[in-house]
Amino acid sequence: MPESWTGERLRDGGVTSASNESSVILYANLAEARRILLTGDAGPQALYWAAAYAHANGYPLQSFSFVQIPHHGSRRNVGPSILNQLLGPIQPENTIRFTAFVSAPKDDDTHPRKIVLNAFMRRGGKVIATQGTNKIHYGGFPKRDGYVDVEPVPFSSTVEEYD
Repeated sequence: MPESWTGERLRDGGVTSASNESSVILYANLAEARRILLTGDAGPQALYWAAAYAHANGYPLQSFSFVQIPHHGSRRNVGPSILNQLLGPIQPENTIRFTAFVSAPKDDDTHPRKIVLNAFMRRGGKVIATQGTNKIHYGGFPKRDGYVDVEPVPFSSTVEEYD
């Protein structure tokens, strides 16, 4: 199914398991430009609860340097509304505001979903997919010998159909 930068097809209303909705979500505010959001397998309801808690307690959202894409990039775990709350609105094309990692096995044909990766890119994410390889995120210190920069996932003009 075709998708463009201005024509997001990701939908709200995803439903996940109770165990996903009780997944731990970690927020770290290490410094002004070092805010981290780790989401585990959190579903949309858990992410809404976390965003509400952060808002009620004055934690700044929409200013992360690193974000974990929930549940291997499943479209049931995120939607446009919660991404706008957590990450901010859609940005001009090719804007990079944070790094987003998605962990999925090498031979997984359904994860990560391109529709989800595109949604993170639209909000300023430079998306890195592990796809069965070891990758690290570093900052504030030199690269280790033998380590190389990764290539971010490109924006997909074709995404999966909803079932």
